[in-house]
Amino acid sequence: MAKKSYYEYFQGKANWVKANLPDAKFGKWTLDLYPDEASLKKFRDLQDEGLLTRLRKDQENQYFFKLSRPHKKVIKGEEVIFPAPRLLDKEGRLLPQDTQIGNGSDVAAKVQVYYYPKPTGGQGIAIRWDELKIDNLVPYNKPELPKVVDATLKEYPPEKLW
Repeated sequence: MAKKSYYEYFQGKANWVKANLPDAKFGKWTLDLYPDEASLKKFRDLQDEGLLTRLRKDQENQYFFKLSRPHKKVIKGEEVIFPAPRLLDKEGRLLPQDTQIGNGSDVAAKVQVYYYPKPTGGQGIAIRWDELKIDNLVPYNKPELPKVVDATLKEYPPEKLW
């Protein structure tokens, strides 16, 4: 008998949150979650059950994993369009979808844990990001790009074409 999907919550710090527009290359909304101890244990329990999502370490030896939500996916031969993950404030009120979330924000991510039939038989387990509650929002500061001065324009006037 097939297991039913359910929701799980992971708490921790968020980095590289892309909740406004799906990633252009892969068509997914994504975030890197640095889980607290309880969430790390929940994640490892799901891995023991067969979850293939990798637990990684960054340069500072901190554990994190990537959560994602596809914009669209073919399920049972039908294309399913997924809306963007919902963003909530610490009281659970809906935030505007264009809210910019800075690295290090304290969050609770709601994910759907679901089971799927493996092509080789048996059941697989996967997770899909559903919503993000921001408990402590770190403002996103867009980095300023250095201004590039093209010195060649000053030294060489435009050529006459005729």
